[in-house]
Amino acid sequence: GTVLRQESGPNAHVQDMGGSAGKLGIGLERETMYSGTPINGIVYLQLEKEVQADALQVEIGGNEKSHVHWVTTTTHSDGRGGSQTTTHHHHAYAKRALFRVVVPIHGFKEGRLLPGRYEFPFSALLPRGLPTTMYAHGGGGDCQIKYYINAKLTRPGMMNFDLKTTRPFMVSSTPMPPEAVPAFLQPSETKVSTCWCLGKGAMTLGATLDDTLIGRGESVRVGLALKNDSTATVDKISACVTEFVNWHAGGHSNNHKRKIAQVEFDLSSIHGVDKLDQAALKAVREAAAAGLSQTYEELYQQLAHGKQRSLLSISADARDSYAGAVLSVRHQLEVRLETACCVTNPSVQTIVRIGAPAPPPAVATPVLGQALPVATPVQTYLPIAVPVVNLPVAVPLSKDEKEAITTMPADWNSATVAEAVVVPMGAAVVGTAAEETTADNADNEDIPVVQAVLVHPERSLAGLHERLSHTLDDFDLIAELASDPLWDSVFAQLTPADFALIVATVGLEYDQPRAAEVMAKKLSGGLTCEHIAATLSAAAAAYRAAMVHKLAPLCVDLQQNKALIVKQLSQWERVITESDLK
Repeated sequence: GTVLRQESGPNAHVQDMGGSAGKLGIGLERETMYSGTPINGIVYLQLEKEVQADALQVEIGGNEKSHVHWVTTTTHSDGRGGSQTTTHHHHAYAKRALFRVVVPIHGFKEGRLLPGRYEFPFSALLPRGLPTTMYAHGGGGDCQIKYYINAKLTRPGMMNFDLKTTRPFMVSSTPMPPEAVPAFLQPSETKVSTCWCLGKGAMTLGATLDDTLIGRGESVRVGLALKNDSTATVDKISACVTEFVNWHAGGHSNNHKRKIAQVEFDLSSIHGVDKLDQAALKAVREAAAAGLSQTYEELYQQLAHGKQRSLLSISADARDSYAGAVLSVRHQLEVRLETACCVTNPSVQTIVRIGAPAPPPAVATPVLGQALPVATPVQTYLPIAVPVVNLPVAVPLSKDEKEAITTMPADWNSATVAEAVVVPMGAAVVGTAAEETTADNADNEDIPVVQAVLVHPERSLAGLHERLSHTLDDFDLIAELASDPLWDSVFAQLTPADFALIVATVGLEYDQPRAAEVMAKKLSGGLTCEHIAATLSAAAAAYRAAMVHKLAPLCVDLQQNKALIVKQLSQWERVITESDLK
C-alpha cells in the first residue's frame, strides 16, 4: 500500500544508537490523537554496516506516574550543650500502566540486515477511554500522564537491543457528550453576624450551572438567586472554578491547585441583593415560621427563569478531570458572596467535569484521509481527521527524548519499504494496577519480545465488576457491554442493590446518571422505584437530582411507589425534581 514518504519536520524523531551501527527513528502522521482513534507512523532505520537482527519490535503504551517529595527533621545534640536540627528530603515514586502492547512488526529470517535505509510503516488503534496527556508539579514532586512509542531492533538469541529509540506522543480524551448536564446547587443559608456575634439576619444563596460538562477553552452560563434577609450590604458576588491536582506514592502525597475560570456578577442586575432595614428584619424574623420550603421555591423559580446569569470561561490549558490510580484531577465550581469586613460570607459549591470540547457539527462524522491501512475507528461523534486543540500543560521531555527530536536526513531517499503492519491492539494489556517504584524509571524498559494476553472475565455480575476494576472508562465499558447481546442476561436480572452498586462504582461521578440510564433500559422487569431509591442512596450526592431526571421517565411503578424516591431526597432536591416525579 501507499506509505508516508520522508519526513523533514518535527514529526520525525531520530536517534543515533549503537555507535556507528546506524540510526533508528519514528515518524508519526500527527503529534496528537484522540483516544479511540488510529495512530499511523513509520519506523525509519538507517544502517551504516551489516548488523545481526531477528526482529524490529514496537511498543506502544501510556502511563500515569507520580513523584512525591516530603521533608522530615531530626534533632540531636551538637556536643556543646545545644541541639542541631537536620532536614531530610524523601522521594517516592509510583506508576500505573494505562495500556501497553509489545509486538514485532517485522522479522528478518536470515538473522541479519545489510547496510541501507529502511521504512517500516505501522498503524494501531488507540484504546478507548484514555485520559488526556498532562503534567503538574508542586511541593517538590510532580505527576504526569504520558504516552510513548518505542522501536527496538533485536539481536538473535539475546535480550538486549542494539538499536532502540523512544518518542512521546500526545493523546486527548474522547470529546465529551454533546448532551448538557445542568445542575441546581443546594442553596446555602447563612446566619449573618459580625465579629462581635451581633445577629444581622440571614442570607440564602443559590446557583445554577447550564452544564456541568465543560470543554477546555469553552464557556458556560452560571446563574444565581439570592434572598438577603439581613442588614448586611453585599459587596461582590463571584463565581470561579478551581482545579485540584493530587498525587501520591509511598504513603505520602503532593498537590497543586489553581483557578482556571473566574467571573464577577453585576450587582445592579441581581434581584434580592438589597439589604433590609431594622424594621424589615424584624418582620422577616416574625414570618420565619413559613419555613425553608417557601424560600427554596422562590430561589428555584429565580434560577429556572434563566435571568441573572454570567458567562464563565474555562482556561484553554485546563487539565481534564480524572480519577486515576496514582493521581487525580478534580474541578470545583464555587459561587461566593462577599459582604463587608467582619461579616459572614455565604457560598455554594459543586463538582464539574472539564474535558475535551465536543467537535463542531460540521466535522461530526469521522473522516479518514490516511494513506496507511488503519484499524476500524470507534464510530462516535469524535473528529478523527480534525487536529486536537486546547491541550493541558505539556509534559517535560527527558534528556533522551530531547536528543531524539531531530529531523530526518535531508537526502533521505531510495529506502526499502516494508509492507504496512496493523498492530494487534487486542493483545494490549489495559489498566494494570499501580506499583510503587524506587526511582523515576523510564518508560522504555527492556522487555522480552512477547505478546501480552488480556484475559476476559466470565459474563456474570462478578465478571462485570472485574472488568470495571481494570477499565480506563467505567461508563464506556458499561455502554459497550450493554450493547452486547451476550451480556443481556446479566443486566436483565440486576436487583436494586446490584444496580446501585454498579452505578456507585463508576469513578467519574458525573457519568453515574447516564450509566444508570443505560442499565435501566436492559432490566427485564423494567426499572422500579426501589431501583432508583437504592441508587440515590449509593450514588454521588451532587448528581442525585440528575439521576432522578434520567431515571424517572423509565420507571414502571412511579405513580404507585414514588414515595420511596422522595424519601431519599433532600428538601431542595424535592423542589427541583418535582416535575420529574409527577
